[in-house]
Amino acid sequence: MLLYVDKKKQKRQKIKVLCFIFTSIFIVLANILHFKKVLHSAKTNLTNYQNIQIKNDWFYTSDSLQIFTKKNKQTPIIIIAPQKITRENAQLLSVALSKVPNNTTIQLSSNLKNKKTIKTLINQLNLDTAKTSSSQKTLITSDIKEAEKLIYKEKLFPKFITYKNAQKLNNTPQIKLVIDNLFPLPSKPTTTLEQELYSIKEFTNNYKKELINAFSTTPKYSFTTHGFFLKNINICAITSSKTICEINDNNSLEKNIKNILEQSTNDKQILQISLLTTLKEISPNDLLENDEGIIFQFEKRKEILLPQEIKKLSINDNPFYIIKQKLGINPNHLTPQMKFYKFKTLEININDAI
Repeated sequence: MLLYVDKKKQKRQKIKVLCFIFTSIFIVLANILHFKKVLHSAKTNLTNYQNIQIKNDWFYTSDSLQIFTKKNKQTPIIIIAPQKITRENAQLLSVALSKVPNNTTIQLSSNLKNKKTIKTLINQLNLDTAKTSSSQKTLITSDIKEAEKLIYKEKLFPKFITYKNAQKLNNTPQIKLVIDNLFPLPSKPTTTLEQELYSIKEFTNNYKKELINAFSTTPKYSFTTHGFFLKNINICAITSSKTICEINDNNSLEKNIKNILEQSTNDKQILQISLLTTLKEISPNDLLENDEGIIFQFEKRKEILLPQEIKKLSINDNPFYIIKQKLGINPNHLTPQMKFYKFKTLEININDAI
């Protein structure tokens, strides 16, 4: 009976030992697989990050910057710099560089297109770009393939620097002065029309390619994508023979584009488009700025003079007279029913390189 109990205990002990061994092996394998997965995810995220950077204009005002560091460390071993440096990206880079110790050698990749700007930021932060024997090094690159080997060799982890943190650093007088010198802020628009024109320019920066494609000889634009239906913009299209306009502040840009394309089916090619601000009523005695056009409305008839057309007039020509003549009305005739409106425009040539 005693021998039976001893054998039973020995069997249980062997089972416990085997369970412990298998559990330990499982934990080790799980950690290895998890670590590989983390690195793989980092590689995937970085590849997607760069693809977005290359293909989308809006990326350049993105609110994050990717770096790679040792586990639980803040010092960047790799900084993924955008291919195009803007004021926003420069602030993000400043935050990343501020985390680099002074005794670190910074290696600038040969693929960087904005080395001058990056070097300026590095110099202002008193960092070292010389090829020294320093054991600490930081690579600044825009190429995932160049960074990939180092990521695996040093077992680095991806981190993001947000624009919120960048704004905090931008309050530092030294960095703020550098950013302001590299990227001067544009003068703020004051009048309502200037503010609207500024908004149109910002919108066009994001959608210029789509706008040009919409009016090209072989339109590639699909009206089910992007934000054209969210923006109300008046528009004129200039062909070799005429100007077609859609002036309705309540219409979306998408609807105005469709209406113009329907009216221009007989024209071989649209050469230029003008995006208009909303209309501001004026009197025929008001002076126009160089970048302003006018619309003349009388009863149900309407005529337009774009800013580029007004610039072609001689000094002695009064645009308020010319626009009335275009409707066959005596330029000296004036009644309360006659309405004049001014506006500003942004011109886009369809043949511009995309």
